[in-house]
Amino acid sequence: MSLVNGMWRGLGVALGLAALSGCATGPALLCPKQGGPEWTRIESRNLVVFSDLPVDDARELTSELEQSLHALEQAAFTRTKPRPARTNVVALRHERSYRAVMPGRSVGAFARRLPGDLEASPTLLLWGELGEEARRIFLHELTHELFARNFGPSPVWMNEGWAEYYSTLELENGRILLGTPAQPMLFSTEPRAHWVTLEDKSRVVVMPIDRVKLPSDLFELSYGSFYRGTDTPAPTQGDEDDEGDQDQKQLDSAYLGAWALMHMLHDGVSSYSQRFARFGLYAQQASVRDAWQKPSAT
Repeated sequence: MSLVNGMWRGLGVALGLAALSGCATGPALLCPKQGGPEWTRIESRNLVVFSDLPVDDARELTSELEQSLHALEQAAFTRTKPRPARTNVVALRHERSYRAVMPGRSVGAFARRLPGDLEASPTLLLWGELGEEARRIFLHELTHELFARNFGPSPVWMNEGWAEYYSTLELENGRILLGTPAQPMLFSTEPRAHWVTLEDKSRVVVMPIDRVKLPSDLFELSYGSFYRGTDTPAPTQGDEDDEGDQDQKQLDSAYLGAWALMHMLHDGVSSYSQRFARFGLYAQQASVRDAWQKPSAT
């Protein structure tokens, strides 16, 4: 249990979790000596998975994550530079165990680096099966790592737009599907964001079109300006839009604009997509800035 306990202590600091020492206490988190399930460590090409899931389920989860990661690298780059370190995954069997250390409604959390690490050790925390939201968190954050490894420093709109775009990756009958919104969404000229129920009983958010930040505005955003509002709680289903919540609106607008621009560059008319593909090849050999300014690429 020492490896798992050490992992928890790191996660407790990195993710703002309750600090755990020794075996976890309380009804939600129990080590085997206290009657809890046995932990399994599974290593694969790109992952190290720690889990209290049944062994077969932990192996299936590892395989599913590896397949998604392999598809991500295939889809995002023609050639990828070697991965410097494997990603840690802590997969919990029960939701109550996850809630004991991660309150709220999230189904997954990610830390790019744990405190005390001499080298970055990206870590994903989730529970149960790999649902859609947890998968997108995993793909979004691993896209950031993939982007940095292959492109280096880049504008924030490109970094986040790339991650938002590739977080939508799905595998279907051997094919890679990309480009869906991060959540079901409709656009409207109405001034307030709100949720509606469609005929099939699904719920989608209706977003004011003026919340989508224009490319010219995105290009001017610094990292600090882009992420303003990160700590502001996001509206939930059933909540009315808060006109005073300017920080969250700024963040929504920046992410939506970055996703929309990246979607256009990848999947728009061929004059955009072909030039953007050439940009990607140049950026791996030089710098993002030089590639972006190269006439034949952009």
